[in-house]
Amino acid sequence: MTPPPVTTATTAVHSGRRLKVTVLRVAVVLAVVLIIAYVFDGVALFFPPCPNKLRCDTDWELNEGKCYYFSTFTLSWIRSKQRCESVSGRLVKIDSRLEQSFLFWRLGSLMREHEDKFWIGLTDSDTEGEWKWTDGSSLNHTATFWFNDATRYTREPDNWTGQNNQHPEGEDCVRMGEKENWSVNCWFDKHCDTRQRFICEKKPAHSQSHTEGDPCLMNVSSLVPTLLSASQNQSNSFLFPFNYKQQSQSHQIHPPYKKWYGPVEHTALHTRLTNIFAVRKLQWFHSVLHLGPQMMQ
Repeated sequence: MTPPPVTTATTAVHSGRRLKVTVLRVAVVLAVVLIIAYVFDGVALFFPPCPNKLRCDTDWELNEGKCYYFSTFTLSWIRSKQRCESVSGRLVKIDSRLEQSFLFWRLGSLMREHEDKFWIGLTDSDTEGEWKWTDGSSLNHTATFWFNDATRYTREPDNWTGQNNQHPEGEDCVRMGEKENWSVNCWFDKHCDTRQRFICEKKPAHSQSHTEGDPCLMNVSSLVPTLLSASQNQSNSFLFPFNYKQQSQSHQIHPPYKKWYGPVEHTALHTRLTNIFAVRKLQWFHSVLHLGPQMMQ
């Protein structure tokens, strides 16, 4: 009896079956290896390595690596400076147009009326015209944002001594904010004893604590079912690492980290994890196994 002809469809079916079997075997082997490593070697799994979290205190706002406090009450410039220093901060020092823009738009939502401006840490109280920040550094004249409105014949700083010369010392402290102007140039010198709101800044705290459910941390027991389930439903979609690279004497993981990938034919480990690190603490096996799914075009 003549055997039925082998068609392309038949070949595809057999290939698909072999592929599913291969994928399942690989997943099972990997799961067993991970469990053994976890039991005997204290493996920690991450995807990606948990970074240090930047954290600000209550009522402070984080932006571009700084914590900012926008006061809800008014003080003189010197009292504002002291208040910031009492909480391990300082009156804000503005280093760039990016930072100025952030503060400008933030104050736009906080100011209640035109004069409801905020003290910043700039003064020329030591020498008239020599503007310095509270940390002692001089004002960078490539990053100044003095108000200048030709239509109102106003140009800052103007060192106004007040009506009837009531402030003969002039205006030696700087406040910022414009509620009715779209320009970020909103610095004004002002008499230092004027009561204004103020902006403090300080460095954020670093926190390495991570709560359960953080996407950068997962244990082996929850990882294995994911791998097994995914392997049964996906085929030939991702790359599997075959290059294991020796790490330094320390078993700690420090970002930035490198990715080592190599294609393995008929291997499919579909998982939502973007990066998984297995870190072995035994001195005889200081290496990192990095799994990172990549789509094969």
